[in-house]
Amino acid sequence: MFPLKKYEYTIPDSSMCGGFGFRRKHDIHAGVDLYCNDGDGAYCIENGVVVDICEFTGFKESPWWEDTYAVVIKCESGFILYGEITPSLHLKVGSSIKEGDLIGSVKKVLKKDKGITPTSMLHLELYDIYTEPVWWVNKQPENLKDITNLLWNQKRIN
Repeated sequence: MFPLKKYEYTIPDSSMCGGFGFRRKHDIHAGVDLYCNDGDGAYCIENGVVVDICEFTGFKESPWWEDTYAVVIKCESGFILYGEITPSLHLKVGSSIKEGDLIGSVKKVLKKDKGITPTSMLHLELYDIYTEPVWWVNKQPENLKDITNLLWNQKRIN
């Protein structure tokens, strides 16, 4: 199942700002950003268990980012991080979750419009072994994987 309903944009690749491995001014993008509207539901891609609910962006007086959270789910493909969301209140670490279950709602992440429309996005990362979300500068962490192909193979729902 695709993690957003009525998704209207392309899935970014490494040549695009929201794509895995895209080189930014200060880092290399660790996941894939699926642009959507503030409040859109984020849905589980595969059956699994919640292993972490953590602060993701903001929280440290960032001039760029609003405060958002991430939910990490251990599933068949590895550990999938669903970031830049407000988690559903019923989710707890250790909760079982099924494909298609609501994880939370996408939250506006950018404080200022940088010319990206919209300014809300679901950020997804894939890990073989999960430790915590990472920012990588020059070398990709060994446990971080490209989630792009997994997204392309998900059934889209409207």
